[in-house]
Amino acid sequence: MIEELTIKNLGIIDTLSIELTSGLNVITGETGAGKSLLLKSIRFLFGDGPAPADLVRRGERCLEVAARCLVNRRSSPRLAAELAEKGVDVEDGVLTIKRVFEADSGRSRAFLQDMPAALSSLKRLGQAILEVHGQGESASLYDPSFAQAFLDHWGRYDKFLSAYAEAFDAWREALGELEQHRDFVGRNLPGLELIEHHLKELQEIDFDPKTLAALTDDLPLWVAKGEVAEQMAGLMDSLENPDADAVQALSRAALLAERLRSRLGERNDVVLLAERLAQAREAAGEALRFAEQIRHSLEFDPARLDELLGLKAKIDRLLAKHRLSRTEELSSLKIKFAQDRQRLANAAAEEARLAEEAARLERAARKEAEALSLQRSAAAKDLSQKATKEVRLLGLEQATIEFESVPVETLGSQGADHIVCHFSPNPGEGKKELRRIASGGESSRVALALKSLNMNKGRRAEVPWVLLLDEVEQGLSSQVAALVAQRLQSLAAEHQIIAVTHSPMLAGRAKTLFRVGKRTAGGRTTADLRRLEGAGDIKTEMMRLLGAVSAKERGVLEAYVNQLLELPQHIAS
Repeated sequence: MIEELTIKNLGIIDTLSIELTSGLNVITGETGAGKSLLLKSIRFLFGDGPAPADLVRRGERCLEVAARCLVNRRSSPRLAAELAEKGVDVEDGVLTIKRVFEADSGRSRAFLQDMPAALSSLKRLGQAILEVHGQGESASLYDPSFAQAFLDHWGRYDKFLSAYAEAFDAWREALGELEQHRDFVGRNLPGLELIEHHLKELQEIDFDPKTLAALTDDLPLWVAKGEVAEQMAGLMDSLENPDADAVQALSRAALLAERLRSRLGERNDVVLLAERLAQAREAAGEALRFAEQIRHSLEFDPARLDELLGLKAKIDRLLAKHRLSRTEELSSLKIKFAQDRQRLANAAAEEARLAEEAARLERAARKEAEALSLQRSAAAKDLSQKATKEVRLLGLEQATIEFESVPVETLGSQGADHIVCHFSPNPGEGKKELRRIASGGESSRVALALKSLNMNKGRRAEVPWVLLLDEVEQGLSSQVAALVAQRLQSLAAEHQIIAVTHSPMLAGRAKTLFRVGKRTAGGRTTADLRRLEGAGDIKTEMMRLLGAVSAKERGVLEAYVNQLLELPQHIAS
């Protein structure tokens, strides 16, 4: 449960702290006083609700919401284990949560136990512990996908859903491969002769690495042999001429430097001189060897030169033809044409193989779909009975709700059936789809009944702890609102409920009652909140909710208010 909630700079809330209790917490107040902001703050804390930028109080730079929660490790072992995996310790049963939104940067920061956390962690936490029933919640009933989504959530046959999804995806992937193959064959089979022509041209090219290296390294030398030979002759003359032999001169200088070093000792400048001359001698000798190597490479077979020139011409022509820039791309293109020719040659056999694989995977998907449909049928029967019982507690004494699994011929992403929610408000009138027949008041009660079932799954190991209700009485008569209040009070025996309301019936059932007001000072409006504990304050608020303004009206309604307060709840004392 949420034990304490602290809010800063949210809408008309400056700073506000509220200590909540287990059971039914009811928040009342005039329209626009900020009641719904309390629920929005909780949704914001858990990464849900409106954009944070729309919630920040005018003139403030950041919005902050924090909560202290009590975690029962025994009743929520899975949640406790998940928190432990994230390094969040709840050994003492207390979990602190905080979220800060900075208006200037648009950045959110989240904290668990005062340690930085990912916002996604807060969202997952919210999904685990929160159930929200807002204004207009019944609108979801009119979504054609609602019945199936709710049944699958209720049934908790997750392994069957996962098994079918995996089988369906494999089948669809196989169909995609078959379609791609057919498309490839359709586009390329008419051009098979052209592919073979291109392949033949490319097969005439020698893509041996040594040959390609000769094109890059040797051919430019051979083509410019005359000019290169003249330049090399001059270079070799500079290195080997007896009158100006650079290598011999450096060798003599290096020898003299070593003698000087042995005579003068390890003077730094002498040592450096000897080392540099020795390095220069070695470099000159190495340069001479390279020059010899280049001179020898100018010796070539004229037939080999003609061969390389012919190869280069072919490569240049094919590069231009196929609009490529590098020889390596021609080699890759050759491999592709060879693969395409082989693929087209085996097209019929490959299509048969792919079609057989797709058929096999379709059979597997249908088998998983049948297993899933059996689970849905069983869950639909169970849910129909419980939903009918629940909605009758909310004043629809003769109504029935029936979830039905309707087979479909074509496999879809959700299986081989379509889930429909039927509704019959009166006996003997038949059943029709809920989204097509239910009135506004009926749909409101059905939505609340399903929400109650979601919160009160006795056979489930873990269910949400907290139910947020925003003016759940909208569209309901006083009589029905009283039934709703009674049902919520029963639900609150197992779960914490935080309800914003204008209903005196719901307020009368509260374990803890709060009133939100607002005050204006210095041109700014600020919300405040007060817990109503004395019998006089509670009775006064009940009178306000009933619209009793004058003393006469209060006198007329006093007996009714006393009757509401005498119902089993906390505030009769």
